[in-house]
Order: sequence, then C-alpha cells, then structure tokens
Amino acid sequence: RDSMLTPQCVAVDARDNIYVTDSDSGAVFVFDPNGKYQRTIGRLRGGEGYFERPTGIAVDSDAQRIYVADTARNKIIVLDLMGKVLGAIGQRGAGNGEFNFPTELRLSGPNLFVVDALNFRVQAFDLAGKFQFAIGSAGDNMGALFRPKGIAVDSEGDLYIVDALFGAVQVFNRQGQLLYYFGSQGTHAGQFQLPAGLWIDRNDKVYVVDSFNRRVQVFQYFGLKQPA
Repeated sequence: RDSMLTPQCVAVDARDNIYVTDSDSGAVFVFDPNGKYQRTIGRLRGGEGYFERPTGIAVDSDAQRIYVADTARNKIIVLDLMGKVLGAIGQRGAGNGEFNFPTELRLSGPNLFVVDALNFRVQAFDLAGKFQFAIGSAGDNMGALFRPKGIAVDSEGDLYIVDALFGAVQVFNRQGQLLYYFGSQGTHAGQFQLPAGLWIDRNDKVYVVDSFNRRVQVFQYFGLKQPA
C-alpha cells in the first residue's frame, strides 16, 4: 500500500473510522478506530473522481457520503463511503457556489461549510450541494477574512472562523454578522501565531490549533444552550 506523504485534514465517521486526506499522494487514507490501515480512496491518475490536491474532508454517516475539497480543481467531490464518485460541487470563480482554492470543510446539521480561501469567505451549502449563503469578504479589519483557515460550529449554530493573519477566531451568526472575536497575535495564553485549525466539542469547548506556537489552546464558550 501507499504511504502518506503530506496529510492535511481528518474526519471521523459514526463508527470512529478515521479518514485522512493527503494532498501530495492525491488520496484519502482510511484507518479503523485503532489506527490500523483499511483502504485508500482515490488516485492521482486523471479523470473525474481522482483528486489533484485533496485537503478538507467531511463524512456524513447518515447519508453515507464523503465530501472532499479538491483545492487545485476548485471543486468539492462527493463520494459514497466506499469511494465511488457521486458528483461534484462548484467550479473556479467568485460567484455564489464557485470557489477559489477551497480548503477546510465542516458538516453541521443541514449545512456543509466550505472555506473558500482565496475568495476570502466561507460558503454554506445544503447537503445536495445547493448554495445557501456566504460569510466574510476580503479586508484587513475584523469582520473581514484575510487568511481563513479552520471552521467550527457551536451549540447555538454560530460559526467560528480562524484567521491566520489576524491571529484570532471570529464568530459570526448565520446572517454573516460578526458577533465577537477572541485572540490576538502573540505567544501568551489566549494569543496565537498562525492559527490553523479549530474544533468545538459537544460541551462547547473550543480547541484552536496554534501552529507556529506549536500547541493547541482550549477555550470554553458559556453561552445559553439551545434546548435539546
């Protein structure tokens, strides 16, 4: 079997199988919950369904779907859990539903969120791939996105976006309004240098990959929980 060369992003299905994109080998590596290699999805041989530069990944176990951002092709490839290509979302461009180097993906309820990196925004789609709304625009002030990286959603449905340039996490509602932000550039607690990733657990603990400081920082959101 092939070896991973440049692993990028990770997703986990309902059975705790682990899916890892590898941008250089052009494939997705699948491991069981104990880390044992299971199979490889996709190959860099040309033709639809073989990734050129896979980065972001999300798995919808209920619908038996895998979504993979193929950054170099400016598309989101949709596959079943065995790796058969079912379709694609998007093309190169700046319009709604179009991409300029899509990277991170995140599934949350009825939405698939895509970091559309060089269009300086995050786009939301329904699970059939229809455009819903976009958040962010180019700029160097808070509320704009300059180097959007990781994304996550809290229990209230608000969207957290890591911006590597600002060294901060910005929090938006679904209407695209900036609610607040936290973090600044630096090396102290609560500060970041080139933050790159983000995860929020079911208890609203916020994990931020602070890449250049070589650490993960953990924050707690204390908002009002939506009733179960």
